Amino acid sequence: MKTDALAVRPEVQTELVTEATQLQAAMSSIREYVIRDELKFNAAGDLLKKAKARWGELEVLRTSITKPINEALRAANALFKPAQDPYVLIEGVLKSKIAEF
Repeated sequence: MKTDALAVRPEVQTELVTEATQLQAAMSSIREYVIRDELKFNAAGDLLKKAKARWGELEVLRTSITKPINEALRAANALFKPAQDPYVLIEGVLKSKIAEF
């Protein structure tokens, strides 16, 4: 995983890799899980709640990293847009005139 440019602590990176590996192993058990009684039904509901909660925790962490990056990207694009847009128009006009020739 290439994360050199991200401000993520190495232990968080290790935790995420470990979690992903463990989840891959758990998926076969989850796919084979059969609900035949109330106990299994309740257990499945509890697992679902835990899974959704963890997904939410990871989403908060992910967006804490990506939000500033996305904001910086929008700012950079906004900075260059006024200078680049006229070149797009120039290109269109010149291509049209060349095609007319």
